[in-house]
Amino acid sequence: MSTAAGPSSTINGSRNPSANLEHLNAAVSAIEELQVQVRDIKEKADKKMAVLRTENEILKSDVEELSERVSFLATMLGVRNEEDERDGQNGGSLSEIDPTLRGTSEPVSEASSSANKLSAMELSFAASKSKAI
Repeated sequence: MSTAAGPSSTINGSRNPSANLEHLNAAVSAIEELQVQVRDIKEKADKKMAVLRTENEILKSDVEELSERVSFLATMLGVRNEEDERDGQNGGSLSEIDPTLRGTSEPVSEASSSANKLSAMELSFAASKSKAI
């Protein structure tokens, strides 16, 4: 009785070994193509990551330089910064101009303080657009 072995051999396709070999070769080719595509994607991603890391380092350097410029300008203008405010140093309100640097010992009024804050921001903006010192 060869019929007992017949249905299982038909399901597995053992009666047509060349068709199985063709399917196997097609699967191997597809896997190889996928491997090439994955390798290409990884190479492109690595190159992009290298560019992004370099850009990030440049931007960090720019931020550090601008922070130093702002700090210098704040010192020159007598502007108190947030860190001093949090630490309780220098007293006064945030970004208040030191009256001794203005040639007067009177406290800064709200209106003039706002104007000085704007001037400090304008100077900071102008400094960020200027070339390195």
